[in-house]
Amino acid sequence: MGKRLLLKRSVKPLSSLRQRGSLAQLVLACLLLFPGQPTLPAREWGITTRQVYSIARCWCRGILFTQGHNRLPSYLTSEMSSRLAEQVRQQIARGQVVTSSEVIQRLTQSRSTELHQAYSRALRLRLNGLTRIFNQEAQPPSDSYVRQWLNNHQLSLGVSSTTELNRINASYASNIRNWFDNVYTPDLVDGVQSRCVFNMNETMLPLDIKEKIVRVR
Repeated sequence: MGKRLLLKRSVKPLSSLRQRGSLAQLVLACLLLFPGQPTLPAREWGITTRQVYSIARCWCRGILFTQGHNRLPSYLTSEMSSRLAEQVRQQIARGQVVTSSEVIQRLTQSRSTELHQAYSRALRLRLNGLTRIFNQEAQPPSDSYVRQWLNNHQLSLGVSSTTELNRINASYASNIRNWFDNVYTPDLVDGVQSRCVFNMNETMLPLDIKEKIVRVR
């Protein structure tokens, strides 16, 4: 019902594509012109339907297709991975602290972003096999992937006390503004007696957990 069937008069748009771009570009142009019909570019350019799906899968993940290419990135594309590593390095250069848990959270979020893009592109192509592959929730990366990611980008982990980390992070102007804008509001202390308000340090029970932090090698 929703498919755009190839009629005889539709051969003209296809013939205009034959002299333009690489095979992958031609296949993608055809799929976008006639979504849901992977056999059409396969017949037109003498390739298998599996090759058509490989080209479409690479486009959905935002990577270039190369002949014989059949493996997608295990977690993130190299472009997204490098971009995230550069952001971490810039934070460290500014004196900010980045913990291992933050790295895992950012990797997971980046994975979620890529899956969303891949799923959206698969919907445009109307290829049900690909929409099923990319319609999933992003899972946190494995420990081995995190170690490899750090190593690939000349980063490492060191152990430090979160007591100092929390104090450093709390001193950032943005966090201080957020405290006064969203936390320390008049209704926060409404009805609270003065003797019940004290600084956390006065309890002598600071939260002190050994947390791994990211360092540039």
